[in-house]
Amino acid sequence: MVLTRFFLVFNLFLIVIAAGCGGSSSRNISQIPPPPVSADPSFGTAGNVLISDRGFDKDGTVDYVWVGFNSAMELQKFLAGPALVGGQVVTPANNSLNFYFDPNTTTSAEIAIPEEVTLIDNLKADPSAVNLLNGTHNWLVHNTVEQVLK
Repeated sequence: MVLTRFFLVFNLFLIVIAAGCGGSSSRNISQIPPPPVSADPSFGTAGNVLISDRGFDKDGTVDYVWVGFNSAMELQKFLAGPALVGGQVVTPANNSLNFYFDPNTTTSAEIAIPEEVTLIDNLKADPSAVNLLNGTHNWLVHNTVEQVLK
């Protein structure tokens, strides 16, 4: 029993040391885009939230996108904790992902019908994709909030 605990602790120690060595990670991080300004079509008059796909990434690169809210009520709803955010996807865009969410349609949800939920990586790969629920370009994405500007 004592020997088993020793080996468990020793193996955990080796894993921690190995993870910290080398100075590089298998996960890339894309450049964080600058905050939108009022002239940007993605700018939200009620506020803007920088989200990433950290924790939901599937292509090995953590991606970032600013989500603008023109509705103060929708912004507050999202900041209160819903896990999903989105709206009508607009492309092309002047960001590295080649899409943004129309701030007039931005909304959030705690849960949603699976056919209207996707990943940022899926939209990055095909921003013109239509959802299977109603054939529109309206999507909700899983995300991690990185920064909030009101």
